[in-house]
Amino acid sequence: RLNSAGRIRELLQMRRIILASGTIISTLAHQGGKVQACERKAFFEFVEDYEKRYEIPQPDVTFLLDIPPDPHVLEQVVFCNHREKFFDREEDNPAHLLRSIESINYYASLRSDRLHRIAAVENGMPHQLYSLSEILLRLIKERL
Repeated sequence: RLNSAGRIRELLQMRRIILASGTIISTLAHQGGKVQACERKAFFEFVEDYEKRYEIPQPDVTFLLDIPPDPHVLEQVVFCNHREKFFDREEDNPAHLLRSIESINYYASLRSDRLHRIAAVENGMPHQLYSLSEILLRLIKERL
């Protein structure tokens, strides 16, 4: 978002609605999963300070796809990522995904006012992409 901050500000001044995927929440989850648990709060504060220092526009709301830390569910997420080709080296690692979930759950406990959780799993299986899109669209319309 640093590279897009100027354009985002322009659009906001024009009162446009901006939807962004992979905002800072992804970084906090995945990079936070690489940080020792005892150092995560300091890591989160560092990232937030960086965003403030560079005046990166902040979202009004962040939708968090809430994945339970269940090994069976994580296997399904990895399988879906492979099928849809939405993965990188870290997302292919269930142990890293578990640490990422722990990281973002800790962040959510600190910043619950900024996050709206969406259950990403139903009956032990990840939602299909189109059903998540429908859920997000409904929640966004409710906020307009």
